[in-house]
Amino acid sequence: IVVLEFDTNKREREYYFAILHTNLNTMISVDLLRKGLAITSVLGGASKLALPGSNAEMWPRLPPWFWTPAGLWEIIAGYLLFTGEEYLDTALGLLFTFMGGVFSAAIYIKDEKGFTHFSARGKMGSGGRLLILPGIVWTALYVYVSVKSERSEMSTLMMASYGLCGFLWGVFCSSFGIHSYSASLKKE
Repeated sequence: IVVLEFDTNKREREYYFAILHTNLNTMISVDLLRKGLAITSVLGGASKLALPGSNAEMWPRLPPWFWTPAGLWEIIAGYLLFTGEEYLDTALGLLFTFMGGVFSAAIYIKDEKGFTHFSARGKMGSGGRLLILPGIVWTALYVYVSVKSERSEMSTLMMASYGLCGFLWGVFCSSFGIHSYSASLKKE
């Protein structure tokens, strides 16, 4: 709350109003961005639950069971991000971990030809290198929400740690997927 005295000069009144206006705009835009990201996360998670085949086609070496927990993870993170209050850092931690897994899938996990999408030799060709761009953008938006939100106490070290854990989890899941993918090829 800013109280302006009438005996101050016009320049000081404009300065205080500008500070108040800037703070309100920042607060509103961060909250709107947070809620928009939350809705996107819930919808992305729901699509993984409803249509796991479309994701499995893109990354056939991930185990088939992978898409259900990934979808639930994204829905829970989105819900917590939407509520925003006391669970904001929990939601951001879940989402940084998720994005680490997304980077793992784009950079490390091989398609049915044995190439990563990022290598530009997989089934997506040179377009495979572009798969990391949405991950970079979403991660940057999550960082922005974390840094600009008054409710977040997450450090950059924690953000990076969550992302690394997600990347390693993607590598771990990929090793299971490679075995199940190899087994399915032997049956054919």
